Amino acid sequence: GHVNSTLLDQLRDKISSLDISALTMGAKSLEELLIPKKWYHPLPQVRYTQRPDVACSYLLEGYLVVLVDNSPTAMIFPCNIFQFTQHPDDYYLNPAVGSYFRFMRFGCMLLALLLMPTFLLLGMHNELLPPDWQFLSTESLTPTRLLVHILVIELGLNLFQYSSALAPNMYSGPLGLIGGLLIGQIAVDLKWLSIEALFYGAATLFATLSLSSKELIDALRLYRLFLILATGFFDFYGFFIGLLLVFLSAATTKTFGGNSYLWPLFPFDACALKSLLFRCSARRETHKK
Repeated sequence: GHVNSTLLDQLRDKISSLDISALTMGAKSLEELLIPKKWYHPLPQVRYTQRPDVACSYLLEGYLVVLVDNSPTAMIFPCNIFQFTQHPDDYYLNPAVGSYFRFMRFGCMLLALLLMPTFLLLGMHNELLPPDWQFLSTESLTPTRLLVHILVIELGLNLFQYSSALAPNMYSGPLGLIGGLLIGQIAVDLKWLSIEALFYGAATLFATLSLSSKELIDALRLYRLFLILATGFFDFYGFFIGLLLVFLSAATTKTFGGNSYLWPLFPFDACALKSLLFRCSARRETHKK
């Protein structure tokens, strides 16, 4: 009784009109058939979950949940970017603690996107900063070399993360330690990488791993690489214009039914935004529903 009946009828009609023999990749194939994706929209347009409590909570909030045969995940429609800052564990904690961790995820999302490009921008103009605010310990690191170091670290950390995810469980832990500690330290000792760039790369990796959605992590990785390249080649103009393009990409991302991806910021809904930013108590949540 909470669902938008127009949206539900639209979903039923789209599923009924599909002329396919099989969903080869399960729920992901259905997503691409229901919501056409543009190459400049890497952000996830469907929320996936394998937890029944999460799916039921979204049903009670008026969302649509679709289950696909032989797929372990439930698809939630429509989707917005703020859903990926929430985690079901928030509701198994004290409301104040849950709100704190939710704000931490907001911060980690910004760090995962902006830390490395901002470090590159400031490092390229390190000599203009006051001595106590300089980001580089060596003046011999030119902007070009700094860009190469950051790209090597970015691609290297992505490689270690990818290989750790694919490796058997008995090797994934040691592989991450060897890649992060041993190889990183050797590269610094051989002066192939700067210790500052390696530190900020590791901080970016930790912020990225704090996010629970793999689809969001992959999208932020592409955005971050784009900002690094734009900053490295075009300096201040590249950073700010690249940031504007990233925002436009997020703002023009469409979810099922054409809803805004930035809701409740746009269109603005103060009550919904408050419930997304703060973890309310169960009594207030029940009363609201």
